[in-house]
Amino acid sequence: SCNLTGLWDSTDYSVAIRCINNESAFWSGWSGEKIESMEEKAPSGKVDLWRVIESSHSSRNRSVHLMWKPLKSFPPSGKILGYKIQYFPENKSASKMTNNSTEKKLTLFLNEEAHIISVTAYNSAGESPEAILRIPSTDEKSSRMIETVMTSTTNEEVVVQWITSEPETTKYVVEWYEELEMDPFGRSWQYVSNSTEWKNNKSMFISYSC
Repeated sequence: SCNLTGLWDSTDYSVAIRCINNESAFWSGWSGEKIESMEEKAPSGKVDLWRVIESSHSSRNRSVHLMWKPLKSFPPSGKILGYKIQYFPENKSASKMTNNSTEKKLTLFLNEEAHIISVTAYNSAGESPEAILRIPSTDEKSSRMIETVMTSTTNEEVVVQWITSEPETTKYVVEWYEELEMDPFGRSWQYVSNSTEWKNNKSMFISYSC
């Protein structure tokens, strides 16, 4: 017998065997193939979650446009069947609401309170860890921690650098979109950890034309 190791989850494998004995220099023919499928495992990584908040001109309610990217894992854990979105007012966790989506975006209509939102991906084996965002209340005043932003380009890249008033900050998010883009889901974003510089290939951007 033989134990095969290092196999990928949710993957079909074809196995065949041939043999040779000590008194022969020749291998036998191959046996018939046996196909086996590895079981799925729950997604191991969190989705990459971001949001765009649109305030209402007529009330204190907000439209919160959630968007996310599944983290690319290799080998994959299995086929993603959908996403579970849970949210509740920050001080009222018993009031948790749940939505499910097969798309990678969703709009929530929230009141003026601060909310906690989580998104998980799921397959037939279970759920991923939660990706969590906090939506501030309408009364909160956010501090302006980014003092200066500088942009430049090289032959291949767009470079963004910034100066912060809070040096102990370790995580940032860079958001970009076309100047006339009206669709909140048309935005792109990328998190940056332990750095005040971000680079991306120019192919991610549309060239300016008059």
